[in-house]
Amino acid sequence: MKGTKRKIVYDGSQGEIRVDAFLAGWLSDISRSRITALIKEGFLSVDGEKVRPAFRLSGGETVAFFSPEETPTSLEPVKGELNIVFEDKDLLVVNKPAGLTVHPGAGTEKEATLVQILLHHYPFLSSVGDPERPGIVHRIDKDTSGLIMVAKSEAVRLKMLEMFSERSFVKEYRALVKGLPAQSPFELEDYLARSTADRKKIAVIQNPEKGKLAVTKGRVIKAFGIAASEVSLLIETGRTHQIRVQMAHWGYPVLGDKTYGRSGNELNRRCDIKRQMLHAFRLRFSHPMNGVTLDLCAPLPADYLSVEKKLEELAVGKKPPRG
Repeated sequence: MKGTKRKIVYDGSQGEIRVDAFLAGWLSDISRSRITALIKEGFLSVDGEKVRPAFRLSGGETVAFFSPEETPTSLEPVKGELNIVFEDKDLLVVNKPAGLTVHPGAGTEKEATLVQILLHHYPFLSSVGDPERPGIVHRIDKDTSGLIMVAKSEAVRLKMLEMFSERSFVKEYRALVKGLPAQSPFELEDYLARSTADRKKIAVIQNPEKGKLAVTKGRVIKAFGIAASEVSLLIETGRTHQIRVQMAHWGYPVLGDKTYGRSGNELNRRCDIKRQMLHAFRLRFSHPMNGVTLDLCAPLPADYLSVEKKLEELAVGKKPPRG
């Protein structure tokens, strides 16, 4: 990534000071809002450790900051429909269909993404946040359906990032999984890191110092005998592939998950499952600008309901039709 690396030892001349305020005074060529955003995205370290914007310097610390080169977005707007669940002047919440990638990345060059569709409807988003991820404050996987939030201004985006770091959102997923959890409700607490065997995958590791804590709370909504179940999952942390990795690790892989759920292949075949049965069902949070509580849900999609029906048929001894 192109950009400018800067390093300074704070001499303490300003007394105790927030690191974002210190940088704003030191780096006159960068706005404070951009400095704050870059700190939250991990571009600052103090004595080699990443810190939050409110971290206070007292003197003697080595501050290292990297400012990526700002480039206008290269994304082309693409016509497409948006299923909007909520919208006001500050933000919108979209019900993303399975199969639609949130933003461009490796291997997405030939497909339209959610942000390109957003840019067609909201051209001003090109100036909000990362040029390649305009307006985006969180993401869900391509083959996961459901709710995703979009900020309409940089001020709202920064506030929402702060809320995410403080775990101020209730994020509920629904999933169809292989097997029936032995306990309900249940809580999964693991440390996740990039797999050493396959860098494209995430794995549960035993050393807390080398991983990031992932906490998922769940309960069984419906059992299909002992072969499969529908579960509600609340994620208290937002790690990459968190639900898919943890559920597979504990023996209840998400049906249709080609990366982590291979032990469910027989059910996938019999129920003609085409993608992972994971849906971002509900978001509950205080509006970042006015504090009003929003409690939003996205209906379970048709393919999910179809698989659920086939699982019910299997549970009573009927074979679902092959398609």
